Amino acid sequence: MDGVRSGSGKRSKLDWSKNNQSNASESFNINNVGGVEELGNARGGISSSQNVSPAEKVSQSAAASKADQVEKTPFQTVRRQMNSTDVIDQLILMKVAPNKENQHVLLTMIQYGIEATSDNLELINRLKRGKKNPNAVESAVIAVSKGLTQSIDGVDLLEVFMQNQVKVSQQMQALENALSKFQGLLLQYGDIFDKGLHQGISSIIGKLVDELERAKDILNKETGELKGLKRGEMVQNLVTFQDFMEGILSQLAQLKLEDRSLPKSIHNVNRKVTDLLDSFTSQLILSKASEKQIGIQEDYSYWQIPNPLTQYPSNMDILIQKEPNNKKAKVNPKDTKIMVKLETENMGEVGIEATVTENKVFFVIESDKTETRESARELSAELKDEMAAHNYEVLGFRTVKRRPDIKKKLLPTVNLNDISRIQTEV
Repeated sequence: MDGVRSGSGKRSKLDWSKNNQSNASESFNINNVGGVEELGNARGGISSSQNVSPAEKVSQSAAASKADQVEKTPFQTVRRQMNSTDVIDQLILMKVAPNKENQHVLLTMIQYGIEATSDNLELINRLKRGKKNPNAVESAVIAVSKGLTQSIDGVDLLEVFMQNQVKVSQQMQALENALSKFQGLLLQYGDIFDKGLHQGISSIIGKLVDELERAKDILNKETGELKGLKRGEMVQNLVTFQDFMEGILSQLAQLKLEDRSLPKSIHNVNRKVTDLLDSFTSQLILSKASEKQIGIQEDYSYWQIPNPLTQYPSNMDILIQKEPNNKKAKVNPKDTKIMVKLETENMGEVGIEATVTENKVFFVIESDKTETRESARELSAELKDEMAAHNYEVLGFRTVKRRPDIKKKLLPTVNLNDISRIQTEV
């Protein structure tokens, strides 16, 4: 309103000048007004059907001033550690039952950087198929992070890895033992097959045994260099061999043998082949670039190979960092990080991390044994000379007291105790 209408019909003007508009709620005065019928102010006005006494006007003006102060008070940002109530609230927000199982799944998703959505949680629950043990939940979450949203078999393979049951060297040895037993039975029942087929089977088995031996003996004893394991070629050869053995089983089934020793031996060989193939497949899954993780994620190519430094079957785990933002997931040898975990006969488990930049290298040696770290420091000068012979300069060398854990590097997680809940005004 631009004025106040008095009971006599005269209009008493209010000062709505620019200078006074900012204080419109409390700066104007109305004199000689017998009754107020209409009054508008900056807050929407007072009802025109009631009379307002001067005391009431003072009270209303004070209330309006207090409201202004409340509105101008800044919101205090609150930062606190995430707790179980936050997890339950998030599940309710996602319209998911806040039971213990879903709470565990959601916390594991947060640890691995998977977006907390109902779709992702439902997908993980489907992949783990009702299993409640931590390894099954983690395996399903990792599978989702790698984009394996339909691969239940992939989850099973990852669960074996999480249980530390992937042991390539031992699996190769078990396959060799099974092949040796089959060869003995093949000689015993040689008259079952014609001569040409018998010789063919023996030749194929001999070639596979030779390949397994070469895979275990990958260290060039003259130069000290690793010869390399052609994983893709071995996988293809194992699949072809398994198909061939299945064909032999089909022929034996037609003969209806009373003695089942030979078919049982073939089944045993094929199980060992499957175990080794599963190990290689899990390595390929873990080498796959992450697709659903939030934030910066370092991706690695992962190998597990027979450890050439021990007389007994043991393994060497190798991680090589891939070039970031490279869709082809290539390794840049001039800018990468190489991590090796291996077991030694005298020094226990040792972790070696080498950060490579052009022709410069920085080494970190991990071990929970004092004598191992001391031995590593003593050999640092020799390492510098050896790297110089290969045109690499060692920038630094450090030992760390901790047991090497390849899983933490390959599958990094967030510490839930470090996660904070922040409330603030936007």
